[in-house]
Amino acid sequence: MRILALLALPCMASRCNDKADVPDPCLDKSPFKASIIVGESVRDTLIASSKILAPGTIYLKAIGDYDSVRWFLGGPQNTSRNKDYKLFFQDPEGVVDYTFIGYRKVDTKCFPNDKSSDTIRGSIEVVKRDQHADIVGNYLGYNESNPNDKFPITISFYDNVWGYFLKGIPKGCPGFTTGSEEEPHNVGLDIFAGNRGFAIKTGSRVCSMVEGKGYLKSQDSLIIEYTYYPMISSDPLAFDSKTKSEKFIGIRQP
Repeated sequence: MRILALLALPCMASRCNDKADVPDPCLDKSPFKASIIVGESVRDTLIASSKILAPGTIYLKAIGDYDSVRWFLGGPQNTSRNKDYKLFFQDPEGVVDYTFIGYRKVDTKCFPNDKSSDTIRGSIEVVKRDQHADIVGNYLGYNESNPNDKFPITISFYDNVWGYFLKGIPKGCPGFTTGSEEEPHNVGLDIFAGNRGFAIKTGSRVCSMVEGKGYLKSQDSLIIEYTYYPMISSDPLAFDSKTKSEKFIGIRQP
């Protein structure tokens, strides 16, 4: 009897190990909770923002997996069942409320109190395009390729016709825009600006054919990712045949 009992022990231990090796079916799962991004789009980048500039578009994006969704934006007439929803505003409307409802099948096996829907409510302000956009300001920073070489850049609002401009990218470049031969305006590179981000519309030959985009990482921290053709010093109208890529990191100045 003692021998039989001893022989049975390895078998029992093996069964215990087999049970321990069974994967937890709830290990990579989480209870249902909705998540969204609300803000503005600059070219192909969605930037979270509590304000957008008019004329402009509010972009709403559901993050995660859902069986279905429902958006309500600024009133019952503006609704959508798509994960991504956008609505254009011609004029500054002030505060616009939104509601998002996400639906998903409950998972009571892993989460006894799991719910089938989750709701997020909030608001976004639609404001006039002017000098009060968050992106406007003076910044001091550097390119990642040379952190010790700091230089200033400026994002400014000229007027309702001219819009927003960027000076200092590439380093020291003033840019240019001309209203007429009689009244040239040297105000910087022409950019399409949202409240917290922008895209360079067209690179100037004076500024080495710049292309890129920028955004506020925080209220006082600016990132600009751009490419350009370096100018050849011996010829002010000639450029290198290869583009150069840079990432500017700047801090807002008083």
